[in-house]
Amino acid sequence: CEECNSTFETNPTPDPNEVDENPGVIGGLCFSGENTVEVEGRGSISMKDLKIGDNVRSERGAFEKVYSFGHYDAKTPTDFLQIKSAGLKNPLEISANHMVFVQDGAVQKSVPAATLKVGDSLIIAANGNASKIGSIKNIQGRGAYAPFTASGKISVSGTVASNYIFMIETGPIVTMQWMAHAFNAPHRMLCSLNFGICENETYENGLSNWIAGPLHLGQWLAAQNSVVKFMGVGFLIPVFTVVSFLETVFFSTTPALVLIVAALGMMAMTSQGTKKAKNF
Repeated sequence: CEECNSTFETNPTPDPNEVDENPGVIGGLCFSGENTVEVEGRGSISMKDLKIGDNVRSERGAFEKVYSFGHYDAKTPTDFLQIKSAGLKNPLEISANHMVFVQDGAVQKSVPAATLKVGDSLIIAANGNASKIGSIKNIQGRGAYAPFTASGKISVSGTVASNYIFMIETGPIVTMQWMAHAFNAPHRMLCSLNFGICENETYENGLSNWIAGPLHLGQWLAAQNSVVKFMGVGFLIPVFTVVSFLETVFFSTTPALVLIVAALGMMAMTSQGTKKAKNF
C-alpha cells in the first residue's frame, strides 16, 4: 500500500474551532488519549480514561499500579507520531521524544519514537514477540498523558513503551531509560509508604508538580555543550545509583528477602564458627 511505502505523512491541522482555548501545540512528552491500555478487571480502555491507582498491563502477564502521571492534559493540541505495526489492531500514538522499546537483533532497547523507521520491530506486550512497523505518520490530537508504573514500562495499544522521554545521549550501559527510572525512585518509594499522597498529585500546565522542575533542569542540561553535559551526567550517575540501590533493598520485595536470607545465613555460619572455636 502507498501508506506503507512512505515513512512520514502529515495530516491536516484540526479545525481550531473544534479545540478548546489553545495555549500552543505541545509535543515530546506523552501519549495520545486515543491509545488503548489494558486495566486489570476492566479490560481494554482508552488512555484518557486511565486513573492513578489502576492496575495496567506493562508487558506480558504483568500488571502494575499507575502511581503517577508525568503529564495529564485533556485539552491541549499535541503533535504525535501515529505508528501502525503488524499484528496490532490499534496504532500507537506517541510524541516524538517519548521512548518505546524495539527489538534490535537479540537485544531489546529503548529509543525515542522520532528515530523509528518503517521496518523496525516494536515489542508486542502480550507475548514479547517483535512486530514490524508498517507506517509512521504525523498527526495532531487533543490531550496528552504519561502514566508512570513501578517498572517504568507500560503496554500502550499493544506495544511495550517506556514511561519516559529521551533527553540526553548517555551510552549503551547507562541508558536514558535507567537514568529516568532511577530519578523517579524517591517518588515511587514515597508512594509505597503512603499512596494517598500520590493519588492526590497536582499539575501545572499539564505537568505533574513532581517532575516539572527536574524536567526543565534536564532540558537545560540537554541544551548545553558536551563538556557541561558530561559533567552533569557524571554527577547524576552515582547519585541515581545510590537511590536505585536503596529502592531495591528496602522497597523491592524479592531482593529484600534475598538479602534477609543471606544475612541470616551469614549469622548462622558465624555462630557455628564461634561454637567450634570454643570447643577447641
